[in-house]
Amino acid sequence: MPMDNQIEISKYDENGYKTLVTFEGWRVAFMNDGPKTTIDGLSYFQKHDESDEVFVLLKGRCVLLLAGYGDVPGEIKAVDMKPHTMYNIKKGVWHTHYFAPDTQVLIVENADTGLENSPIIDLTKEQKKIIAELCK
Repeated sequence: MPMDNQIEISKYDENGYKTLVTFEGWRVAFMNDGPKTTIDGLSYFQKHDESDEVFVLLKGRCVLLLAGYGDVPGEIKAVDMKPHTMYNIKKGVWHTHYFAPDTQVLIVENADTGLENSPIIDLTKEQKKIIAELCK
């Protein structure tokens, strides 16, 4: 059997998020640093109402910023990711993420995760200030 029928090899080196594999209800993506993941570029919290979301830091520095459950984000807590360690953000948790330059994260989530089941709330000036302090 030819190798090209047995394996799919993907790479992504551009800024932002890119789905690499979608299969039977789940997807795997890479997310790389870019303008929307800097302290100045962060603009919202999101939560996923129907599923968890898994993050694995491949290189660089990523800080997961968690703001609890509920209708609106609450107290912000920071988790500075360690390389090659799995972080599973639970369904319904408000979150965002800061990426230092040259950062890459692997993301695994339900294939149907999108705007229709993942509410977004804009960050306030006070939240941006707190995030900047947490990510020093």
